[in-house]
Amino acid sequence: MKKTGLVFLILMILVLVSFTDKANAGSVMIPVAEFTYDGTSGADTYPYFKSFVGGYLTGSDTRSCLVAPVKLPGNATKINKVIVYLIDEGTGAGFPFFRLTAIDMTTAFAEDYVDYNVTEGIDTIQGIELPLLKQKLVKRRVYQLGTCLYAGQYLYGVKVVYTVL
Repeated sequence: MKKTGLVFLILMILVLVSFTDKANAGSVMIPVAEFTYDGTSGADTYPYFKSFVGGYLTGSDTRSCLVAPVKLPGNATKINKVIVYLIDEGTGAGFPFFRLTAIDMTTAFAEDYVDYNVTEGIDTIQGIELPLLKQKLVKRRVYQLGTCLYAGQYLYGVKVVYTVL
C-alpha cells in the first residue's frame, strides 16, 4: 500500500480508537505537525521530513530528535495510556524512541512518565501502547513528548488517554 493511500486508513484508525475511551476519560492527539527540532546537536540540525500528503514524520540516517507539547486539560488527574501510531520498516539503524516528560514551572524539575525504545516495529501502521513510569498528573507542570526517529520509521501521531475529575 502506498504511503499516500494510508491517509484514509490512518484517519479511520484514529476515529475508531477514539471510541474506545472510557467514561470519565478523555484523550488528546498529538499530530506530527506539532513536533519541532529539539536542538540536540546545537547549531547543526539533523534532517527530518513531515509529509503533509502522507500525514507522517520520518527521521534520517543520523537519528533525528524532535519534541512536541502535550496539551492536557486542567481537570486531568492521571495518564492512563500513551499510544504511538507508527511504521518501522526495520532499517536496523536503531529503534524509535519516545519520552514523555513533565516539567515543574516553578522549580524546572523534570520527571519522566514514559522513557521507551519501541522494539516491536513492523512495516504496517500499528498502535503501540508505551509502558508508563508514572500516571498521576501534578499541578503547575507542563508536559512534552520527545521522539527520535531514523529513516524508515514513520510516526503518524500519538494519543494520550487521561482520567478527568
